[in-house]
Amino acid sequence: MQLSVVIPCYNAAATIGEQLEALARQEWGGEWEVVVSDNGSTDGSPEIVNGFRDRVPNLRIVDSSAARGESHSRNGGIVQSRGAWILNCDADDVVADNYVAVMAEALSVHDFVACRLDAHRLNEKWQTESWPCGQESGLLDFSPPFLLSGGGGTLGFKRFVFDKVGGFDPAFRARADNDFCWRVQLAGFPLHFVAETAVHYRYPKEYWKMYRQSRVLARYSVLLYKNYQPLGMPRLPWKRALRGRPRWMRLLKQSRHLRRYDRASRAQFVRDLGHKVGRLEGSFRYRVLAL
Repeated sequence: MQLSVVIPCYNAAATIGEQLEALARQEWGGEWEVVVSDNGSTDGSPEIVNGFRDRVPNLRIVDSSAARGESHSRNGGIVQSRGAWILNCDADDVVADNYVAVMAEALSVHDFVACRLDAHRLNEKWQTESWPCGQESGLLDFSPPFLLSGGGGTLGFKRFVFDKVGGFDPAFRARADNDFCWRVQLAGFPLHFVAETAVHYRYPKEYWKMYRQSRVLARYSVLLYKNYQPLGMPRLPWKRALRGRPRWMRLLKQSRHLRRYDRASRAQFVRDLGHKVGRLEGSFRYRVLAL
């Protein structure tokens, strides 16, 4: 088996069928498989996956329900896969029609790759206006600046790379992709950007999901900041570390006018609020000033 596409899955019945439809359209001459790593779904996701067995090459479901979490599920799927090359996918995204062929070609040359993210196909305009996609034309950066990274569902790597760094760290409920990318690069494997294909990324539509997503991302950004300072990440200037971005006063003023905002502005406010609360939580939890 040359290549494995690994999809962590937890209660993804609403979206995983669209991802599997996209994988069924792939054309590549090598031997490959699709491994869905089920993290204990209760919504009928496995039944939907089984419906694609005659259309998706070497489709399998493996059990990763021993512990909850995307990193655990992703690791479990990779360990139980058979390919020498691994492509990470997410159950709520959709890969481009040339995805497998282009990523396989990239992995024939490079050990570690990430493709483009496209946020326009699966989202409405107000969603993309409230949250610009940072991986449309290059890799993702971080603040304060450190190594570049790619979204977890865009990564491809050779199995020995995964083994070298020990996989994705389950301690990160979010930002595990940043942590993985940085550990791989610190181990000596450069991250190569693949512009010739893309993953179509799905944003949440509900405001509470936007808030929760931004809050968790911000909280674990603080853990990244703490963990990687000894490895070369620069410290934030103390004024910026203390007051952060956005400022509480600005959010308070905005909250008085939310009824007059359009959907994009409301979504931006919700994301900013989640970010602020998450940074505050992370600073207390990990005992580091990074508001």
